[in-house]
Amino acid sequence: MRKNFRAIILVTAIALSLSAGKSQAARKVILDTDMAYLNDDALAMFVLCQADKAGMLELLGVTTAGGNVFVPEATTAALRQLELIGRQNIPVIISG
Repeated sequence: MRKNFRAIILVTAIALSLSAGKSQAARKVILDTDMAYLNDDALAMFVLCQADKAGMLELLGVTTAGGNVFVPEATTAALRQLELIGRQNIPVIISG
């Protein structure tokens, strides 16, 4: 559980620090994850999607690898969660 909070705090800190330089061109971000359903990676992705929507950064895509689950399930989880929040325009790529 402690790992989950660290990941969420890290992503939130990145989004907040990027918002300080909002006048600069949007920073480009790729989320590399071992996604499962509604875990720390999903929450991090949701935070990054909101930061992207607010213009704090540009979320170029999500890459999935095995870890919490096998790669096909991680990819499916990322795609379904992006669809759930209406962000099907963000590509999901298998990285490992």
